[in-house]
Amino acid sequence: MSNNKYYSNNIIVKLEARMPRKTKILNISLSKELYEEIENIAKNPR
Repeated sequence: MSNNKYYSNNIIVKLEARMPRKTKILNISLSKELYEEIENIAKNPR
């Protein structure tokens, strides 16, 4: 499920320490290599 939207990906960060069940969406520009690395980690959790 790869796409070419490498430079406007939404990264969802869960803030669980002091704000449970709240999420923050960060618009972060990612390089293609970093995006693919994140995809690989998501597909193959250790």
